[in-house]
Amino acid sequence: MLKGGIVARARRIVGEEHDSTVKARPVVPEAVSADWKKYRGFKVEADASEKGVVKSASLTMPVDKGLIKAVIAGEKAITKLFTKEQEVFIAEMVKGKIDYEAVVILGPLHAQRWKLYDPGCPWQITVELWQREDGARLMEASIKAPIEQAALAIGGFMAFLAEMGAERDTEQQTKTRWALEYYAAKIRGTKG
Repeated sequence: MLKGGIVARARRIVGEEHDSTVKARPVVPEAVSADWKKYRGFKVEADASEKGVVKSASLTMPVDKGLIKAVIAGEKAITKLFTKEQEVFIAEMVKGKIDYEAVVILGPLHAQRWKLYDPGCPWQITVELWQREDGARLMEASIKAPIEQAALAIGGFMAFLAEMGAERDTEQQTKTRWALEYYAAKIRGTKG
């Protein structure tokens, strides 16, 4: 689905509401219907890096506790993780739909997130640490800034990280691609 511009995720969050998300990437924000704004879990983002900007739209909805475990165990269908609203959202964003017959569960992936403040950085910093089952880890530090400040924010944040001694990932891979490619390769390896 990643090649088709769709990412679908179900997430269990310790001590909080579980959820599922469907994301379309790339999108043209002006072409996204304003009707989606009525949903608390709707979001349009621009992920910016030195390599450019990629815009996405996503819709996150709550999932009943225990449902994700039941789907993983094969006791419930994957379709139960996603709402009709999410299906309509994907159909509108990519002019297609999720083929649940072709969907394979990838994971598990463990993630931790911290929100940090540093006097040397004018933006709140979010740090995420993702760990795959093979023990490989990927850490991402990011900030959020208004679109009109994006160029300034990217340059300022990169300078802040360099001053702190952070090493850059020269491949600039996204967390999602890093995780999905590993699990997809693992599945292909077991199927032949």
